[in-house]
Amino acid sequence: MNETQPLHWRKFSPVDREQPIFELVDVDIVILDITRSDGAVEIAFHQGAAGRTFDFDTLRTLLDEGKRLAFEG
Repeated sequence: MNETQPLHWRKFSPVDREQPIFELVDVDIVILDITRSDGAVEIAFHQGAAGRTFDFDTLRTLLDEGKRLAFEG
């Protein structure tokens, strides 16, 4: 996925965090973010996820991609 597609990953690097956060974004609406902390993957759902549905395989693919990004940094 890239930024020309409506649904894409965007890197967010807050100054107060050691690891970057990767946000799954649909146009300008953040659906979820994923990061790592002490080797564990953390996922936080945002309001943009409300009422949104993904089939299981699509969600798993998205989360796997986010996990890969989080560990590549």
